[in-house]
Amino acid sequence: MGEKRDAAGAQFRADRPAEQEAVRTTIVGGRPPGSGQSLGPIPRGIEVLVKKASIDPDFAELLLQDRLEAARSIGLRLSDAEAAMLAAVPEPQLEAIIAQTTVPQKHRRAFLGKAASVMLAALGGTVAAAAAIPAPTGIRPDPEPDVPDGPVEPHVVVILADVLDLPEEKITREATFSQHLQPKPEQRDKIRSILAGKFAITISTKTFDTFRTVGELIDYVQTAVDVQPQAVAVVAAQLRKQPKEVKHESKLVDDLGASSLQLTQLRKALSAKFRVYIARDAMKELATVGALADYLTLAVQRRQAAEKPQQPPPSPVTRGVRPDHPMSFGIKPDRPPMGAAGGIRPGREPTPTTTTPYDRAEQLRRQAEEFRRRYRGDE
Repeated sequence: MGEKRDAAGAQFRADRPAEQEAVRTTIVGGRPPGSGQSLGPIPRGIEVLVKKASIDPDFAELLLQDRLEAARSIGLRLSDAEAAMLAAVPEPQLEAIIAQTTVPQKHRRAFLGKAASVMLAALGGTVAAAAAIPAPTGIRPDPEPDVPDGPVEPHVVVILADVLDLPEEKITREATFSQHLQPKPEQRDKIRSILAGKFAITISTKTFDTFRTVGELIDYVQTAVDVQPQAVAVVAAQLRKQPKEVKHESKLVDDLGASSLQLTQLRKALSAKFRVYIARDAMKELATVGALADYLTLAVQRRQAAEKPQQPPPSPVTRGVRPDHPMSFGIKPDRPPMGAAGGIRPGREPTPTTTTPYDRAEQLRRQAEEFRRRYRGDE
């Protein structure tokens, strides 16, 4: 019996593939000796967590204690597969992986921050592709994008500072792209990609190139956050589609099946919704939902600028102007009255402003008597 058991054991071991030599390096850095079997490609979400933990001791401690909370602390969404894979790694092995992982110097600033979108961009992929979210199967809807609430300015400043490797103090609203920031073409594309993924909006290359200052970019993003989700909802309602079916990259005709009549009705509905004018020719050129949303954002900005109250022009410069005569232009003001009686010199009896016929006759009689006395020489 023992011989048969040994033979069977030998046969069983012979059927198994020979164990490979332990591989000590993976896409996320080092891996302690083990079976040597390849783990396959490491998901980007886990790669971000391990690389950040390798240069941030506080984050490494949090990752070892609570792995899901560590992902939430940097705004990283893990898929179910990523969460399960991360939970299956024993703590000593995860600690060894972190210890042997290195981060290139040019990426250290991104991983020292707290924005997962910037870390994913540093790994060389767009936010949407790097998030490794599985495609919907009809059982579970797509997760809603985690769009930040409140003003977008702090988020835009952090993204610009991380991508351009500049201190946040230099990212002011008045800073110009051409003189102060001077981003390279690949940095411009990365900024657009991160903003689009973080705020679930579309910024075309043509639109981005029109921004002269950081303030103009911030104002556009703030308007887009308010306008573009509503535009997508109108498109879904007019084309009778579920909101989940309407993506920014969806083509109105090819993907959503819009007819010419539906496009006309959509143009009218969007014009009424946002109180803007959409030309027919422009509607024909807007092939995707994202292009339409970008067009509407710019149109709403132009309308808001036109509706702002116009400030009155400054008053002309005057010389010696009296406060109650703003247009005197140096002309001397009226002379003040000489006395309290309205221009009458003191010591004289005021002349009545109105006389009756009797008063006039009495005055003439007195003048006649005065004339007779002087003529006769009575005085």
